[in-house]
Amino acid sequence: MNSLNPHKLPSSLARPIRVCLVEDDPDQAVLVEQVLKQAGYAVISFQGAEAFADYLQHTSELPDAVLMDLVLPEGPLAGLNCLSELTQPLGHSLPLIVMSARDDLAARLAASRAGALAYLSKPLELNLLAEQIGDLLWQEPPMKLLILADESVEYLSALPQENLQIHCLQDAKEIMLALQVLAPDVILIDTAVSDIPCLELVSVLSELPMPRKRPVILVDRQACVTSVQALAAGAQDWLSWPSAASELWPRLQLHARHFYRQQQLHQQMQHLIAERELQSSQASLEQLLWEKGERIKESNCLNRITDYLVDENLSDQAIIQMIVDEMPYGWAYPDYTHVGIFYAGEWFTSNDYQSSEVMLKKSLNLPGFAAADQAWMEVHLESTSSMPRSFLAEELQLLEEISNRIETYFNQRRMTQDLIKAKEEAQKANQAKSNFLSSMSHELRTPLNAVLGFAQLLQCDEGLSPDQLDSVDEILKSGEHLLDLINEILDLARMESSK
Repeated sequence: MNSLNPHKLPSSLARPIRVCLVEDDPDQAVLVEQVLKQAGYAVISFQGAEAFADYLQHTSELPDAVLMDLVLPEGPLAGLNCLSELTQPLGHSLPLIVMSARDDLAARLAASRAGALAYLSKPLELNLLAEQIGDLLWQEPPMKLLILADESVEYLSALPQENLQIHCLQDAKEIMLALQVLAPDVILIDTAVSDIPCLELVSVLSELPMPRKRPVILVDRQACVTSVQALAAGAQDWLSWPSAASELWPRLQLHARHFYRQQQLHQQMQHLIAERELQSSQASLEQLLWEKGERIKESNCLNRITDYLVDENLSDQAIIQMIVDEMPYGWAYPDYTHVGIFYAGEWFTSNDYQSSEVMLKKSLNLPGFAAADQAWMEVHLESTSSMPRSFLAEELQLLEEISNRIETYFNQRRMTQDLIKAKEEAQKANQAKSNFLSSMSHELRTPLNAVLGFAQLLQCDEGLSPDQLDSVDEILKSGEHLLDLINEILDLARMESSK
């Protein structure tokens, strides 16, 4: 709801504007009264012309404005006639705003003849009503007039003494400073100003941007500038002096009023631009925050999936199911995205997974982990036929990242399992070797001890020839060497078995 702007209130009022609302439709009256009160107006409601007339006759405080329905129960123009009769003894009319569902010429003429400031057609634009009334009741501030002339006395005599602030300037070179300090509403330039040619000065002033630009009126006392030349140079008006002296004040009022409206429009435009820029900034910020939030969601999703992958207590199937349950929360449109992973001949899907030939618009298969087991990841994007869409770049990026992590994990896990299996097999083979060596060593040492024993007995026999004794010595040396080798093998077997 637009509130009443303070600069639009009559400057003489230090209280809320009193508005009399004359409306026979109670529902419409409640809506209008609510809108005006929210905007800062003091509202008194009446359902007919008689009640309103009784109020005017007995009140000591007249309203600042009257908002009246054209058609009342007492007659089609009863309200207008009543207002005219009651305000005639006052010597002035109350500010009247007429509202009506009628849009014919007769109704508009009747409102105009009754002195209505405006004719508002029903249904009313309630969101603009308070601002419209504020504009209609707005009283112009005292006009600030800057006069650039060698002699200003003649002009001063043609201007009123009230509601006007006059600043006289004789040096044209000081006009830019005067514009900055005084901020006049209208500039009056005498064509006979001596410092700078008046048309050049007007041309320079007309090129000033808003809000520094001011309406310029050229007053020709010496018939040296025509109206065409003045308007071509950028002046808003031209008049001949003193023949048009009586028109000076009305023209000043006209241009000042036009300037006020231009300023208001400029301020409103700047306000709208600022609002649009603010909305754009807010939208950009919201988009940035949304994207940041999505990145955080994706990061959290990846972190949780990574935690599942490194958990040694979970089986492959349990990990796949947890990943499937986790993944839909990372998408921009989780309601339309469903994930399924085919692994080791089995489908793993989330609870909200759907598969429909009618609804299915696009699916994506990402081959990855465990190719030997024909495993891949399948993502379905499902939507109604009136709202098809493709994968978003963020979705593809997140999906590929998850797929890569899963693939890397399963490859590492498979390599680890293969290494463990190879190690176990090597340990079994080594144990078998140790067992074999230990067994064979005992089997070899038993007959070898017999050979060495008999060789020692032969060595003690005195009946052997020298050649025979040499042969027995060779048998003993070879047997002892072989026994040392067998003992070393047994020691090595004991050491490996102790590990």
